[in-house]
Parts: sequence; C-alpha cells; structure tokens
Amino acid sequence: MPVDTQPGPGPTATLETTSHRPITADRRELCYRLTTRDARTVSNVVAQHLPRHRFAHGDGLPPSQAQSYITTVYFDTAARDVARACTRGDTSLKLRTKEYYEYFPSMTEVATDTQQLVFGARVLWLETKRRIGQRTTKNRFGVPKADLLAFFRDSRITEEMVGIQMAEYGDAAEDVVADLAELCRPYDSPLRADCLVNYRRRAWQDPHAKLRVTIDSQLAFYLPPDDLWQRADALTHDDLGTPVARFDGCVLELKSRGPHPSWLTALLAEVAVQPARLPTQPQLAFSKFLAGTIAVRGPLEQAPGIPESR
Repeated sequence: MPVDTQPGPGPTATLETTSHRPITADRRELCYRLTTRDARTVSNVVAQHLPRHRFAHGDGLPPSQAQSYITTVYFDTAARDVARACTRGDTSLKLRTKEYYEYFPSMTEVATDTQQLVFGARVLWLETKRRIGQRTTKNRFGVPKADLLAFFRDSRITEEMVGIQMAEYGDAAEDVVADLAELCRPYDSPLRADCLVNYRRRAWQDPHAKLRVTIDSQLAFYLPPDDLWQRADALTHDDLGTPVARFDGCVLELKSRGPHPSWLTALLAEVAVQPARLPTQPQLAFSKFLAGTIAVRGPLEQAPGIPESR
C-alpha cells in the first residue's frame, strides 16, 4: 500500500534547482523504521511545516499526481571491501549513483508504454558519502551513464563530466572530478556495481537547507542487470524485473545542520520512533547499501565473488 497521501495545507513544493551543498556538506543523519500507519502520521505533520522537495519532474503535469522514485546503484569490490568497512564502523566511504524519476499512474489509460509514465533526469548522480558516527558528509557529481565504466576502470575523465560540474564548482570542476577519481583508487580490485535499490520517496526540506526529512517506502533490492550501463531509459522498478528481496515497512531519515525544531521533537516522541536495524543482522544499523548487498550477495562472511556488470 502506498505511503503517500494527498498533502494537506502546508508550504509550497520546491524543486531542486539550487545548490545541494548546504544540506549535504556536513550534517547529522538519523534513521528510523516506521510502520505504514506511522509513516502517514509523520508525513501529514511534516507537510504542515516544511515544503515538499522534488528532484525530477514532469513538465506541465500536476505535482499532486506524481509518485517520486529513486533507483540507487551501489558500488563495491569483488572482496566487498566497502561493505566490510561499513560493518566494522570504520570511517567509511560509500560510492553510489542515483537516478531520480517521477511516475504518473493517472496517465496509464493513454500511455502505450510504461516509460511514457516516467519523467526524470537523464544524468546519473555519482555520490560519495562518508559517515563518522552520526555525522555525514556527501558530495554529488553528475556523470553520463556511458562514462561510468571507463571512469571506474581507468579513472578516465571526459570533457562532458567536467562540464556538468561547472555549474556547481566553477573553475574547480576538473580538480573536483580528479579528486573523486583519487578516492576510488585505494582498493586492490576495481569498483563495480554491487546491488540496486529502488524505492518510493517523499521528501521535505526547509528553504535554508538546514533540515531535510524523507520517508522511503516500497524498498526492493536487485542484482545489477548485465546491460546496466547500456540502458537509455530510466531504471524503474518495472524494468528491473523481480527483486531478490523487499524491506517490510518504511524508513524515516532526518538530515540536519543544527538542533531539530520543537514540532519535530514532539512528533518523534508521539510516534515513539525506533532506530532502524538490518532485518537479517539486527546488531547493525540500517543502511540501504548493507541491506541491498546482503540481500543480493549473501552474508558478508561468505563474501562470494561478484560477476562484473557490463
């Protein structure tokens, strides 16, 4: 059952057209598990205080009819070095690409193909995410799909990659991409697509980028398809096939710079939120990456070899 309900009166929705860096540069990040019922309660209250935040959108289509989704591709080595660092609690680096899209089920009767119901950005977002305790730092880089394999294998940087970063980093764009390539070098074997996670997202963010609230539902985990980087269309849940596993419930994430407002503190107490844990290994805090890699590759103790995506 979808988590989203029609938003009541509240702040006007905003589209991500400005820099993402204020909210991602250095923030506290908390993660909780919610039932579907509690997710509705939380979304209704949050919508009264924060504007809805959208990344991709269908031009000219009613925002109220949009269902926002994300497909994330997580990367690791054949020895699963990144996952092992995360489970040890080390200062860890996660590398992932995100594809944002919005789905408009109201157009089903007039569409002749499922991709006609989907609107999204055509640039993948390659993200580096470091976590130390509850503090998280994230950087984001736009990368054309066709350039990813050469970037990971050979650290190849194209003019198009640098050009995409210009709007965010200006004259430092080339240095920024070179620094990203350097981050990918420490491992003995090359990074490759490890697992895919698709989920529906509702997001709210204050105008000053000090507080971001997201509720993710319908989480599903997939093996990387062989033709992953040859696919021109969005990586939707319909096109990814049958998932290896699903996550029962919803995930609430709070990303903030500074203390939480009083209304949010009261809401968390009312719902009595509990920290999210991995279903199969409850001693570990929940992360989509760990949940995904364990679902599709098995427990880390086994560490099977990972076939390379083409």
